Amino acid sequence: MIPNMRTRLSVALSIAAGIFGGFAVPLTPAYGQAQTASKSNVGIPVVRITRDATLYLNNTRVYINVLAEQIRRGFPKAVEVQVAPDKDAVWDPISQVLATLREARLTARLAYAEDPK
Repeated sequence: MIPNMRTRLSVALSIAAGIFGGFAVPLTPAYGQAQTASKSNVGIPVVRITRDATLYLNNTRVYINVLAEQIRRGFPKAVEVQVAPDKDAVWDPISQVLATLREARLTARLAYAEDPK
């Protein structure tokens, strides 16, 4: 039994690294407090993945097949994208987003998604 979300995500990323030929996805935060995808990241594209697999690019709904194009259009100088999956999101849409970003040669940085209230 896997006790918490961080451990589950680490296991899932290890599996994904084997499947996708080994790519590095730095997990943020590295130390202590959890960093959240918030308004402090104004110049960085943030892809939020909800538990029902809906994708949002900086609070605008976007579909996986146009995700890279929308990032390039809205953030032409972006080299990294912050990916913020919901704590209850399943692995499949997260892996699709990571694969899409890798194909577009964008670095994915994982963060915790804030609960929209």
